[in-house]
Amino acid sequence: MKHLLFFIGLICSFGVQAQLTNISVETYQVHDGVNIPELDGFTTYHVYANTTSSTDFVSSVFGDSENELIFSSAGTVYHSDPSYEYGNEPLTALFSVLPELEWDSWLTIGMMTGSDNGALSNVGMDDVMDSFDTTGDFYINDPIGGAWFYPGFPCGITPVAECANQYSAFGGEDNKVLLAQITTDGSFTGVFNVQVFVGGDQENSVYHTGIGFSTDPNDVFGCTDVTATNFNSEATVDDFSCTLPCSLTLVVDSLYSPTCYGDNDGAVFISSTGAQGADDYYLGVDDEVASNFGYFNNLIAGDYYVEVVDGVGCMSSATVTVPETEAVTLTATLTEGISCFNMNDATIEVSNAMGGSGSLGFYLLGFPETVSSSTVFSDLGSGAYSVVAIDENGCSGMSFATSVNNPPEVHVQILNSSPASCADDIADGFITCAAWGGAAPETLVLSIDGVSVTSPISVTAGTYSVIATDVNGCIANSDEWDNSPVVIGPDAIDINASSNPVACTDDANGSISWAPVGGVGNFTVVVDTTDVTGSTMMDLAPGIYNITVTDGNGCTNNEDVEVLNAAPIVAASVVTAASCNGLSDGVVDLSATGGTGMFQHSDDGNTFVEGAAFDGLSAGDYTFYVQDENGCISEVDASVTEPEPIEISGIVSEGEDTGNAVIDISVTGGTPGYSYVWTGPGVDGMTSADLEGLSTGAYIVEVTDLAGCSMSTTFNVVTSLYELEGGVEAKVYPNPSSGLFNISWTGFTEGYVDFTIIDALGRQVTSGKWLVSNSSFETVLDLNGLENGLYRLSFIANGIPSSIQLVKAH
Repeated sequence: MKHLLFFIGLICSFGVQAQLTNISVETYQVHDGVNIPELDGFTTYHVYANTTSSTDFVSSVFGDSENELIFSSAGTVYHSDPSYEYGNEPLTALFSVLPELEWDSWLTIGMMTGSDNGALSNVGMDDVMDSFDTTGDFYINDPIGGAWFYPGFPCGITPVAECANQYSAFGGEDNKVLLAQITTDGSFTGVFNVQVFVGGDQENSVYHTGIGFSTDPNDVFGCTDVTATNFNSEATVDDFSCTLPCSLTLVVDSLYSPTCYGDNDGAVFISSTGAQGADDYYLGVDDEVASNFGYFNNLIAGDYYVEVVDGVGCMSSATVTVPETEAVTLTATLTEGISCFNMNDATIEVSNAMGGSGSLGFYLLGFPETVSSSTVFSDLGSGAYSVVAIDENGCSGMSFATSVNNPPEVHVQILNSSPASCADDIADGFITCAAWGGAAPETLVLSIDGVSVTSPISVTAGTYSVIATDVNGCIANSDEWDNSPVVIGPDAIDINASSNPVACTDDANGSISWAPVGGVGNFTVVVDTTDVTGSTMMDLAPGIYNITVTDGNGCTNNEDVEVLNAAPIVAASVVTAASCNGLSDGVVDLSATGGTGMFQHSDDGNTFVEGAAFDGLSAGDYTFYVQDENGCISEVDASVTEPEPIEISGIVSEGEDTGNAVIDISVTGGTPGYSYVWTGPGVDGMTSADLEGLSTGAYIVEVTDLAGCSMSTTFNVVTSLYELEGGVEAKVYPNPSSGLFNISWTGFTEGYVDFTIIDALGRQVTSGKWLVSNSSFETVLDLNGLENGLYRLSFIANGIPSSIQLVKAH
């Protein structure tokens, strides 16, 4: 607990008169379980620090490895849910609702509720209170320690005598300060250490250590270890005051090497066994400042004296060695020198790299950002290089500098030359040159256009550069010395031939041209086997022509030139048929390949336009024309088709009852996928193909095909039941009919009935007579010999003229 008072801001003084007489335990409440069944058999005790003065101020209760603190219970220590841990936490307002909270077990300095004057804090008590809550016991004996304490001092400028009556941390009238409330069904003992401000003076602080207390007034506190030099045979409770024979042993836990060779960040970690009370650690024979922990850092490699002394003066020591970290070392060697002057292709390789920690990385001195695991450094120019190796801890070592030298530069110079007569013909010119430098100058090789040569060099006319190459492939060009290639003799003859193609396929209107340069001039020209003058030959058919040019020295050159044939125009058409029979909305789209340039199009061969689409066409055969920019023309035929006309046929029939006629139609032609719209009595807007349940009237159907083409037809329906004059009824079926009409009559008087058949033009086409034997009879009227159409059956019904319309149809 050496550093505890620094945490709570208190000042220690020694040699003052003791102000704490003892720690007492008083019974506060014996529980019978009537109001709180779970506390049946429990007793609540108050633990007090007894002072010698009402102004003595209890500042803290503490424990550490030197002054151990313990609380031990033989029974169950009561903790409510939720559990209070300190005396400034209980809220009296909750006691009426949760009465068990009033009897919780907690630690304090004077305070019993959150409304009491005072303050309470703690340090290092988390694990202590966990043990208290779960087991009912707690123990503080570590070097850092723990405490519950009054933060600061409450009086300020108020006189202590007046202030002491206001705060329960003072001894007060009864010279008692509450330290704990314990509710248990058994007994308990404890040893506390208490700090007191004598008379409320912060500068006059007294520490009372090893003060025991118990629920049993007969308990005696003292050393209970029979092996101790201060064994108390009458003691019933040990108060940690035993002094035992020395058994202190220093233990070396860990030794840590410095991170890098020569660094001072090594460490020694030591501990001890058998210590009595606090254990203080020292590094070096002259170390006078004790350390609570055996952790010594910032050490270089080497031997160190370490020592531990416990609370009763026992000592143990040892000499320990901080291991040395192996230095990082390496060797750098030039394995590949610079091949050619001023090239950057040298290589340095690392070997014998060792030491440090973990794997090594490498970089060239001055370039730490390029560190890698590679031990090969290539593409180096001339200079001095040192390689740095670095380990995983950042420790490094460096090689000696390695020199990379620049080899001599290769040179080649043309010393003399003599011109040749012709280019690419007779090698009667020569070049004399000299070469030096590079690796092994005596091995330099000369070449022209990749062919090895020796000086003097025989050449034809032309422009030449001489290349010198050493054994490393380093080269020099004579142009670099003489600033430009050497010219030997006249230039080669360049014919500069060109051609123009024929205008249209297989025409004979192409041409070729030539414009020779080089040589010595005075050119003559032969095309195939024909001597020609001028620079052009006209009216040529497609083909290849050879042009030979000879200069004044008799040097020649020839070149083939081709007169290209014009690509034939290939015309094509895409036809869109007329949408409906008889409509003029067909379209022909033209396209073409070949020819020259852009195309124009025509439907008569005379007038040409850019557009390639011709519309508004009726069904029929057409010829179209495509013309290119040279006036070449190609023809293409196209046929515009149209769908068959829409034809509507139908059968009109009716049953025996009026209003039960049926129209059944069939459609051909057009583009299948027909739709229907009817107009007529009771059927306006109907869209089915057939109708039924019809009465007399005209019915019009409009048929539209998938292309939108339409056709209309009218069907006339005449019902079969007629109410005539004179009470006569006639029932005609079928009507329409293909020829035979069945007629049932009722209401006639006996006798003969004369009838006539009148066509639509009012002409009588037939007549006859029926014999009526009673008021009802049936007859068949045969019109098979007549054309299809409308007819009227006229007769005398009981002396009154009447008629019925008949329809003859397929």
